[in-house]
Amino acid sequence: MIENVCTDLGRETPDTESFRVNLDYKISEAEARASQSEAIPIGETPEQRKQEFQEALRKILHVGQERDSSNKKVWTEALHLLDNPRVRVSSHKPPKR
Repeated sequence: MIENVCTDLGRETPDTESFRVNLDYKISEAEARASQSEAIPIGETPEQRKQEFQEALRKILHVGQERDSSNKKVWTEALHLLDNPRVRVSSHKPPKR
């Protein structure tokens, strides 16, 4: 799932009007899928699955920042959104193209 969201994030174009909203939408959609996935271990809550997903995504984005200069702005903005919930969009509509 993380590889798919990173691929989707990497398709976004920095410095466009809808850049941040589109990134946030894609992250939110992936968080929702992660929180609804099967509990492993049994008893794990949707919030715990979401937090684990966010932690794993952060690690991958940090690596991307260091290794993939072509998408550095994307990875940096995605990390900013993950690390600062107050700047995230509260309700999402499908991203603009």
